[in-house]
Amino acid sequence: MTEQATSALLIDGQEPAEVPLHHVWNECVGAGRANEALRADWQAHFREAVQVLGARHVRFHGLFHDDMFVYRTDYGGGFGPNQPLPEPVYTFAYVDKVFDAILDAGPGQRKRGQGFDFLL
Repeated sequence: MTEQATSALLIDGQEPAEVPLHHVWNECVGAGRANEALRADWQAHFREAVQVLGARHVRFHGLFHDDMFVYRTDYGGGFGPNQPLPEPVYTFAYVDKVFDAILDAGPGQRKRGQGFDFLL
């Protein structure tokens, strides 16, 4: 048999301390997939969410998905046949464009070059 720790319960008759609950979910919008942020209509809608609703955070998935073309092993696409690359290529151009669009909309207090921890 093992001993279980017990915690003490103090009933002092005092009013409980009021601690306001910060409703972070009121400041966050869901955006689907990251590649959608490359579209002008998405950017306009997000800008409106920031200005009208006060959105300060955005969540999405697929930032490094194949449709963002971050990692490529062949030329692919177009009308020609796929041609393997001698070495894989990492391209963050679309990732940069997604974050630029979000920062241009103005959520939070961050500016370009200051990091993106508030978005991840």
